[in-house]
Amino acid sequence: MDVNEFMQQVRPAGKRSRITPFLSEIQMLRERGFSLEQIREFLSTNGVKVSVGGLSAYLSRHGVQGYSASPVPAAPPVAPEPSEVIAQENTTPMDAREQREALAHRFISLQTQNSILKRIQEKQK
Repeated sequence: MDVNEFMQQVRPAGKRSRITPFLSEIQMLRERGFSLEQIREFLSTNGVKVSVGGLSAYLSRHGVQGYSASPVPAAPPVAPEPSEVIAQENTTPMDAREQREALAHRFISLQTQNSILKRIQEKQK
């Protein structure tokens, strides 16, 4: 028996979802605002037992319109690196030590309550 004869005699065992025949109906229900639980009930009345999670996974895999598995949250704003902030403030290039010192001075006020910092500032004067 060659491959052509085999293909004529044996039907391929395609892996087809039980939900696939109802895809157009599911899409119509989703567009009209039906919940996944309601769609699961519809499928159940048609002999297809599926969980809400399984239905959700199927819909996200097949890109059904009107369905989003979970909304994608907006990315939180990213704070610039301290070296970028300092570089924007100064036009002259600084080495790493100068960048650290410039950043530290932004957070050190002249009237600080920290006694150790006061001593260091007095020694620097």
